Amino acid sequence: MTVNLARIRKLKAMASDGRLEVEHVVEVAVSGSATDIPVLEDLVPSQDSAGVLVDWKLAAIQFLQGGCAALQRYAEQPSRIPFVVGILENVKTSASVSCLLGLSETFPDSGYRVAAALNLILSFDDRPSLPPSVAAHVRIYLEGLVRQADTEPHRAVAILALRGVGDASTLDLLKGQRAFDHPYQNTLRVTRKAIRRRLAIPPLLN
Repeated sequence: MTVNLARIRKLKAMASDGRLEVEHVVEVAVSGSATDIPVLEDLVPSQDSAGVLVDWKLAAIQFLQGGCAALQRYAEQPSRIPFVVGILENVKTSASVSCLLGLSETFPDSGYRVAAALNLILSFDDRPSLPPSVAAHVRIYLEGLVRQADTEPHRAVAILALRGVGDASTLDLLKGQRAFDHPYQNTLRVTRKAIRRRLAIPPLLN
């Protein structure tokens, strides 16, 4: 799969008048192939004054060259984590989920950024199908983050990410969670609802 020519022309026009954004670099990474690497080089020259776009381009090239495994290797420097996670959360595959779990083990401080990425990948209708062992790993990981969260935003994102992998034990965990204040006040309700729907548990049970 490669980026179509009409889209490439549009992206080049955006780059020429300074309208190219991070989302466009990520778009090429996710929808393209290794043959699109020259496209990225044209869109974001290495000497580009945009700075941060170069960092995104370098991570995108790693993904185009070797997929999720290459990105995980590229993330050996902590400063690259935001760019690696930013691409992985848009890939939305079982492989990207496994890679995020690997990053969380190598860089424990990235836990809640990883949780936010897992939430984007797993909590919506376009979520990938995960092998049971991977889904269980994600669930156990996220439940651990819920238990150790020391801020409300961190607790909320870890709970919300459980919508796609939570099970009956997760519902038990949520029963013991204190209520959230604004703007997270719906977190527990929407998470319980999503898990029950996935598990086909009637709303009045559990």
